Amino acid sequence: DVYKRQGRIAIMTDANLQKYSARNPELLAKLLATDNAPLFEGNIWGDTFWGIDLIEGTGGLNHLGRILMHVRTLRQSELTS
Repeated sequence: DVYKRQGRIAIMTDANLQKYSARNPELLAKLLATDNAPLFEGNIWGDTFWGIDLIEGTGGLNHLGRILMHVRTLRQSELTS
């Protein structure tokens, strides 16, 4: 299960690196506009792997939020280098 989880995270990271790139300047600008705010993928369908469960309020791993913050940091550093 660890390998399956790590594979999903790697794929989602790659997809978001492509999504928030110069190919999509509007989306990149929106991500960068969040500055250094914490990001959470809140949902109402109980997905506690990628986000947090807003209905149950039980929290979650928030992997998508973490990935978005990672991508944002990389893109910010690209702009300042």
